[in-house]
Amino acid sequence: MNLDKISIPDENTNYSDEGNCLVDIADRLWIGTNSSAIPNRVTAIRDYAFYGRKGLTSIVIPAGVTEIGEEAFAYCENLKEVIFVEDNQLKGIYEGAFCGDINLECATVPNTIVEISDFAFYGCSKITELPVSDLHDLKGIYDYAFAYTGLTAADLTAAEHVGTGAFMKEEPTEFTVFLGSALQTLGDNPF
Repeated sequence: MNLDKISIPDENTNYSDEGNCLVDIADRLWIGTNSSAIPNRVTAIRDYAFYGRKGLTSIVIPAGVTEIGEEAFAYCENLKEVIFVEDNQLKGIYEGAFCGDINLECATVPNTIVEISDFAFYGCSKITELPVSDLHDLKGIYDYAFAYTGLTAADLTAAEHVGTGAFMKEEPTEFTVFLGSALQTLGDNPF
């Protein structure tokens, strides 16, 4: 879907159209457009906020964002880059957040990440490196989170949970994985 502009009247006290985004008074972003600039005050990107925005090619995630909701950026087929500003407080990337972003090449998430949920980067075939800068806080990579990506290796020494098909490939390819002593659960056919 191509959404280019959001406009809210000034007298609306519940929502604003700051940065070409629909943001509520609790600083949650509900809807973004092809040309959004996420305001610095945003703390959460809600489910489906940018779903299918074909004109979106790059987005900057402000430091205060702690969660990216379900399918928030899913099927943004021209999205190539997600930039997380320094000192980002992101804790979770939820179900299908970047699913189907076939041109996504760069999305290095901050080391504050705790959970990468089911299908988070599913089908992002141009991602060739695990997009986590430091895994010391990462507790779980869940079902199919990185399935059908271009990854060839993963250092999961801090992970407690690795879900079913988390790194599944369409064709059998060489894959190197490092697991650590923190591992508690491993799903079926994770690699």
